[in-house]
Amino acid sequence: MNPNQQRKKVLKQRSKNRKKNQKSKKKIEQSQKLKNEKQADILYEKAVNFAQMFEYEKAIQNFSQALKLSPNNTKIMDEMAITLLENGFAEESLNLLNKSVKLAPNINPTKYLYLAQLSEGFESIILFKKALELLFQEKEQIENKNQNENQIENENQNQIENENQNQIENQNQIQNEIQIQIENQNQNENQNEIENKNQIQIEIQIENKNQIQNQNQNPDLISISNKIASVYCSMTEIYMTDLCYEEDAEQNCEDFLKKALEISPNNIEVLLSFSNLRITQQKNEESLNFLTQSLNLWHQPLSQKNTKEKTIQIENNKDVQNQTVIDLPDIQIRIQTCKLLIELNKPEIAKDILIQIIKENNTLAEVWFLLATVYDFLKDFLRAKKCAQKAKSLIQDFEFEDQDILYKIDELYSSLKGKKIENQNQNQNQNDDDDDIDIDINFNIDLNHEMEDDDYNDDNDDNDEDDDEIMEIDEN
Repeated sequence: MNPNQQRKKVLKQRSKNRKKNQKSKKKIEQSQKLKNEKQADILYEKAVNFAQMFEYEKAIQNFSQALKLSPNNTKIMDEMAITLLENGFAEESLNLLNKSVKLAPNINPTKYLYLAQLSEGFESIILFKKALELLFQEKEQIENKNQNENQIENENQNQIENENQNQIENQNQIQNEIQIQIENQNQNENQNEIENKNQIQIEIQIENKNQIQNQNQNPDLISISNKIASVYCSMTEIYMTDLCYEEDAEQNCEDFLKKALEISPNNIEVLLSFSNLRITQQKNEESLNFLTQSLNLWHQPLSQKNTKEKTIQIENNKDVQNQTVIDLPDIQIRIQTCKLLIELNKPEIAKDILIQIIKENNTLAEVWFLLATVYDFLKDFLRAKKCAQKAKSLIQDFEFEDQDILYKIDELYSSLKGKKIENQNQNQNQNDDDDDIDIDINFNIDLNHEMEDDDYNDDNDDNDEDDDEIMEIDEN
């Protein structure tokens, strides 16, 4: 073998060895990648569980470890971004969301919703529209799946109906034969039997139809429709704030909310958005109409609720305090409802709702401020002052940085200082009829709590004794 041939043979062998090594290396890398992804999934599940238990620091740690093992996993990115955002790390969240969009632009509409919240103006609208595009795709998939399931169910139902019809025909034939034989003896008895059988068959058919109708109300379809409606409401809010000076702003709001109501009828959030829009258009009567529709879906006045609970207690002789008759919407939805009620001069209803919220969570400064506003509107200045004090103390205790709400509380309290409290006993007697007027002693509202702001010290000596009291709910 000459040197050239020998050299070629060596090079060929080296090439084979190199390919073999690359193939082996690729297999090792793929195997390691699968192990990493599996471990990343385990860490991801742990992180989600920690987030659900409000252990956010551990959740973020596990998300970070999972992302190191699977750096291009957009599912991990999206959940970690949401957790970061909810804990005040907006910049880090934004970076992850943008990276997720680049890697998987057509997966998970939720990331576009969060990006839209972190954006403004037309940029938000573009992101919301992208989210809508993906949500409608999901809705179509659910509808197709639901349609196929309904088709199978209808075929099965038709088969059952045919079998039932055959049974009825056979029964009728047998019955006719029997009837001919004993017609002269028990004609009336046989007739009643036939009618009863027919009635049973009708009831079976009605029950089957009701079952099919209930199955058509797919929970997944309802959920996705509500999400779409919520996006339309968010877009409406953008055109009522950031883009309110655009020529087509009002028309866009109308169009968005009509689409939302069409896709999700009797949606509380949509009805509230319509109510808010009508207020800005100075159509208060229409606004109140939408607000009333929304309230009718969930609100039960405290007086009616207490009466119903007492009746149940008498009948069942057991504590039913924790029983829920109607599912309540999210607290923020109820707060928005109260703001609209106050603006539409319906303070009594707002008071009911705010007191119920405080029973659930007594640490929301905005709720106490709104309740102070309601009592001010009702000329119950003493309670208005106390609620304003509670709102201010919460802001100081929890170190809130919402300067807007702090300014409003200061402004309200300053206005209350100039209002003389008269006929307090008379007002107390009138309010005692409500069973819910005062604030529960369990809320630990110590009016001796020293306020940092000197403006919150009452200059009126006539009311010093009243200010030393602790507000209570009059359960009687």
